[in-house]
Amino acid sequence: MKDANKPKRKRIAVKVSPLNDGTNTPIPDARTPAKLSEGEAYLFKQAENPLGDPHKI
Repeated sequence: MKDANKPKRKRIAVKVSPLNDGTNTPIPDARTPAKLSEGEAYLFKQAENPLGDPHKI
């Protein structure tokens, strides 16, 4: 038999936020390559030509 004196517990609904938080921005997936920032592109270019050889393209 349940206790009549115990108050019932209220269940709190937890909202799950969407991945894009409603900002209407696309979510990158595995099909779209990530865009490099200007600094990252410079670092990759420098890594391909570390000695600064002007004849190498």
